[in-house]
Amino acid sequence: MKKHALLIGVEDYRDKMISRLRFARGDATALAQGLRDRCGFDSVRVLADENGEDEPLLVNIVTALRDIAGELQQEDLFLFFFAGHGVEKDGHGYLLPRDSIQAFPEHGSLSLELLR
Repeated sequence: MKKHALLIGVEDYRDKMISRLRFARGDATALAQGLRDRCGFDSVRVLADENGEDEPLLVNIVTALRDIAGELQQEDLFLFFFAGHGVEKDGHGYLLPRDSIQAFPEHGSLSLELLR
């Protein structure tokens, strides 16, 4: 059995209508260190940077999920962690990546239905 994790920390949102969070990036990186050092995780991916391929944008999150799903076996453990805002609209839940637009979470946010 292998252990995999995808950890996301979103502090600053591009949409100024979404309030800034403190410590989300730090929470994701601290958890990553603990999973590696104390829990023996085989792979830990953190998306919490201000820019680049590790920026917590929707495309980067979905790409990371796709890549990890391709590696998972039936007996493996997968941990998903999200430190950031989430909303519910019309009975559907969404996690808000850095590039989300508050008024339209159904376009550009991570649907909990997709995540499941």
